[in-house]
Amino acid sequence: MQTNVRQTILDGIVEQRTNAQISGDISNMTPRIKRQADALTRTVANAAADEAKRITADNNSDVLKGEKYVATLDARTTRTCISFDGEIFALDEGPRPPLHYNCRSVRVAQVRDDLALEGFEGERPFVADGEKGQVSARTTYHGFLKRHSTEFQDNVLRRETAKLWREGKVTLSDLTNRFGEPLTLAELKAKEGLQ
Repeated sequence: MQTNVRQTILDGIVEQRTNAQISGDISNMTPRIKRQADALTRTVANAAADEAKRITADNNSDVLKGEKYVATLDARTTRTCISFDGEIFALDEGPRPPLHYNCRSVRVAQVRDDLALEGFEGERPFVADGEKGQVSARTTYHGFLKRHSTEFQDNVLRRETAKLWREGKVTLSDLTNRFGEPLTLAELKAKEGLQ
């Protein structure tokens, strides 16, 4: 953000623009700067919250079986986060959000099965096909995506990948390599031995 403003000022000086013109250029950047500031704030806050959760989980490791990776249920969720959604990792293993700029995913502590209380599963929000709502906290991205239109699925996964997923030839966890980096369609097909 600050770099963009500085560069706009420097460019304006080099181009011999007036102060009013440069100021106008900066004012026109305001919506973009606000979006960048919002995303940066969300990313940093997510990182701080995850660190606090990690410390709390470590301090309560005797009653926990691990942490579940929980991705946001909407069309803006990245393939990286989609591929990890619903997976339970040991406390000090696996990916820790934020995995990318503007990441909205979290890890949620999971109580050991012998200590879990029935009826406390909760809900999680979703946005899809022009509607908003709540689904069971047990709903994975796979279950969420399966309930929505082919058009929505194509939008999220891209048409060819969505087709392979609907045909059962790939799973959502197949969408990334072992480092969580998204695979291209060609890489995905090669990985799964598809033509």
